[in-house]
This record gives sequence, structure tokens and C-alpha cells, in this order.
Amino acid sequence: MKRVERFKFCKSLATFAAYVCICVCHSFALFGQTTLYSETFTNQAFKGATGVNGGGPPTIDLTGVDWSIDVSAASFDQGQDHFHVNNSMLEARDVDGDVYWFSPIIDISTCFDVSIQLDAIEAGNMEATDVFISEYRVDGGPWTVFDLNGSLSEDFTSRMAQQSSLNGLTLEIRVMMNNGANNEKHQLDNVRVAGIAFQTPSAPTITSITEGDSHLIVFFTQGSDGGSAVTDIEYSVDGGITWTSSGSVSSPITITGLTNGVSYGVQVRAINAIGNGDPSLAMIGTPNAASTKPVLDVPFISTLSTNTATLGGTILSDGGESITSRGTLWSTTPQPFDNQLAEGGTAIGDFDHLRTGFTKNTLYYYRAYAVNSIGTGYSTDGTFTTLHDPPTVQNG
Repeated sequence: MKRVERFKFCKSLATFAAYVCICVCHSFALFGQTTLYSETFTNQAFKGATGVNGGGPPTIDLTGVDWSIDVSAASFDQGQDHFHVNNSMLEARDVDGDVYWFSPIIDISTCFDVSIQLDAIEAGNMEATDVFISEYRVDGGPWTVFDLNGSLSEDFTSRMAQQSSLNGLTLEIRVMMNNGANNEKHQLDNVRVAGIAFQTPSAPTITSITEGDSHLIVFFTQGSDGGSAVTDIEYSVDGGITWTSSGSVSSPITITGLTNGVSYGVQVRAINAIGNGDPSLAMIGTPNAASTKPVLDVPFISTLSTNTATLGGTILSDGGESITSRGTLWSTTPQPFDNQLAEGGTAIGDFDHLRTGFTKNTLYYYRAYAVNSIGTGYSTDGTFTTLHDPPTVQNG
């Protein structure tokens, strides 16, 4: 076998292997993705630019296609020179200058992690100046070469050029080819753009609820945002019949205006630009009035002497916490804190006990108190004056 023939044979095997690789890659690359754009150049024969015998401007036909070209830097010296669709591939043959293929502006706003792939193929004896460059730009930004096989030259046979992880509103692709001999061809085929479609958020998970006075504080973990940022967290306390905005996008949220003592099945859901996400499972929360210090009525006195008095009080409410102590205090000045003595009981209601140590014929201030875990509650002041000594009666 001659050397040239051996070269052609080896190159044909390499081309076949590359095509097999491309087919396998195509079968997996778009798995689980939404196709946003596809161009296979089917039924577009001779669309593009075709040279004319004797040179001069080429004939350009782009009717019925949504892509465009730029051949202003090329030189079409004869009728066989072209940058047009041939055998369902866009082919550049002996163009002697940079020629460009441009995709239409592609809407990628409904997807994230958008990827591009295209088949780059060459035939002939290519040199370093014979190039195939694949570029993209997002939202009208700068043109950027593909990460994988974006810049090819010389004899590369067949490659799949790829770019991934693109996000934005619009995408454009351009492919530049340049070759300069009758037997040199570059071919473009199977242009595909795909992305992961935005979805509504997945269900959050409520982790705990803190119960307060007429309100519930709901703690939760977010699910997936579906590829689009969460814009609100909504809650429901009626089994998902009605939903109310929390005005927040993160945990926790506070639900107000609830009735103390009523149990509520709380659900939350996330909202993004696509719509309402799935609701969480319900968790029960029961708002309760905040605990306070004990509440007492006015104090009372039931017996009185020159140096003793039976003092008492009435506990109206334990403040939501258990009473741990109750008793009375007295002093010769208002709002006494002196002479505190526990009565010994812990129940709500009336209590009294005997107090001693007073001076006869003296004005005293007294009040009742009760203690719970929040603090000490006091009654208003009461007053009394101890008795005089009884008169002495002398006979005779």
C-alpha cells in the first residue's frame, strides 16, 4: 500500500471512530435536559454562499433558514469554492479567509446550566492556518471560545466542541472556519443547545415551632429552589386552603394573629419565578399567652391587737407558671419589702397567717406577695394601726 493510501486509510478509520464517539456523546449529553435549539442542516442544500466561475462576489441564499453568515473576508475564486450546506452539513471549501456561521438569538431564560455541543469535521491535508473556532456569547456579552475543542486546527479529523454551565437570558453561537485549498473542507453539523428547565421549589421541611402569645415561630429547612431563586415563603394554618405571604425568604417565619389555646396545623411552601412549590408536611403548633408574674387582689386583715395582726391576700392568677411561695410583708413606709414571711402554701386563692412584732398604736403598710418562675407579684398596699393598751380600771 502506498504511503498516501495508507494515510487516507488511517484517516478514514480515525474519522469513523470519531463519528462513533460523537454519536455516543450525543446520546448522553442531553439526557435529562430540555432542548432549546437544534440545527442539523437537513433539507437546506446549498443554503449559504457559493462561488462563481471567474471569481467575484459569491451567490448567497439564506431563504428559509434562521441562521446567518459572514463571508466578507473570504475569497471565492471559482465555482467550487463555497460556504454552504452540502450533504446536510454546513461546509467551507477553499474559502481563503475567515467565514462565520451565526446562530439566531436563542432564548435560554427558562433553563439553567445550559450547554452547547456541535460536531466539527475536517477533510483534506490541513495546516496550522486551517482553523475551526467555536464561540458563544451570553446576553450580548463578549465572544468566548468553547471550553472543549473550541479551537481546532490542522488535521483534527472529527471532534465534538462543547460548552456547559451557561446561565442568562439569551445565547448566540458563532463558528469560524478558514481553509485555503481545493481539497480542504471544514464541516459543521448537529448544533444543539440544551438546559435544565427551571422548576417550582421542592417542599421545605418544618423542623420546630416555638409557641408564643397569639403567634407561632416556625423553623424550617429549604428544599431545592428548582434553579430559580426563592422570592417568598408562604404559610397555611387551615390545611392548605389559604396561603399567606410571610414576607421572608428564609427561616424562621412568624405567624401572628392566632388564638391562644387553639392548635394549628402549620404548612409552609416556597415561591419562585416559576410558581408555587410543594407544601411541607404539617406540624402542630398551639399559641399560648406569655407567662407572667402572679397576679394578686387587694390584701386583707382579719385580726388585730397591739402587737399582732392576721394578714392575708388573694392570688387571682399564677401567671401561667406554678406558684412556689406566697406570704406577706409589712413596714412603716409604703410598698414594703421588709419583714417578708412565707405563709407556706402554693395554691391560687385566699390565704392568711399571723404576723407578730408590731408596736402598739402604730400605722403600718402591708401587702401580699406570690412567687413563680417568672418572678414575684405583689398586691396593692393595705394599712392598719395597732391597738392601744386596754385602759386600766382601778377600784376604790
